[in-house]
Amino acid sequence: MTLDDDSSIYVGGLPYDASEDTIRTVFNLYGAILDVKIINDQRTIGKCYCFVTFTNPRSAIDAINDMNGRTIGGRVVKVNGVKSRGGGSGGGGGRLNFGRERERYYHHNDERNGDWDRGGRDRDVRDQDYDRGRVRDEDYDHGNMKDGYRNRGNDWTRLRDRSRDRDRSRDHDRDRDRRVEHIQDYAVQARESILDRDRDRDRRVEHMQDYDVQARESMLDRDRSRDRDRDRRVEHVQDYDDQARE
Repeated sequence: MTLDDDSSIYVGGLPYDASEDTIRTVFNLYGAILDVKIINDQRTIGKCYCFVTFTNPRSAIDAINDMNGRTIGGRVVKVNGVKSRGGGSGGGGGRLNFGRERERYYHHNDERNGDWDRGGRDRDVRDQDYDRGRVRDEDYDHGNMKDGYRNRGNDWTRLRDRSRDRDRSRDHDRDRDRRVEHIQDYAVQARESILDRDRDRDRRVEHMQDYDVQARESMLDRDRSRDRDRDRRVEHVQDYDDQARE
């Protein structure tokens, strides 16, 4: 298997029954896999590890950042990058010598453990930063929700106040209309009352005028009757005088 320094990763601490299908299933999530090489030293040194080569260097970086310290088959695995050794005159440049690679792995085991510990601490720091960021995001979302509820409450209050103002305005308009109608009715009644009084006055005037006419006619009749009586008495006296002289 040819290792690419940028596209290959080392996966250590695998379970002894790990298979190529298992490795591909786990790491296919990060990109297309070019090759998988599993080394199981259970009988000799009790180690099982593998090398995974992706088609894209970015997939290797994502796999290292995400899978280091996680579990595969119930065991915590260590995921690091690898560096291939250039071959000598035999033309093996870029091709991995697994025996020497394994020896180099155990020779630098302590250094790797230190790197893994630092990686674990870095991962813990990243997790803490992520948790703090998530808490900040949750607080921000919660604050936005509270602001949204507060804004909706303010909107509801404004709508309620506007509705009350409209109701008060309608009530005021209805009261004003009723007062106007009452004033108009009172004015109509007042005009009718004035007209009735005027008609009564006219009738009284006419009645008085009729009474005056009748009174004058009665007085004239009495005067004419007295005049006739006087004339008759005068004539009777004259007739009596004439008879007496005769």
